[in-house]
Amino acid sequence: MRHRERDLFGHPIKPHAPARDRGVRKVGYAARLATGPKGQRCGTCAHAARVLHRGSLTHKCELMAHAWTHGEETDISLRAPACHKWERKPFEKARAA
Repeated sequence: MRHRERDLFGHPIKPHAPARDRGVRKVGYAARLATGPKGQRCGTCAHAARVLHRGSLTHKCELMAHAWTHGEETDISLRAPACHKWERKPFEKARAA
């Protein structure tokens, strides 16, 4: 017979569910990841945008602006491998101090 642990009130303690991801489906990317130039990331793309909403800074792909929500499902990771729609950021001159 298997011994089950009990809480302070005498009720059996249920085993914990296994750890898993949060289940958020990321739909913020313009195309399949890792199909772009080798060694490039979303953070180096001209389409990566910083979006500030109610004091919270997130990163989103401008090519997917039509689908943006204020939730994390349309966020992107700047470290994600680039997709085939990756474009080089325009050259910016260094600012003089």
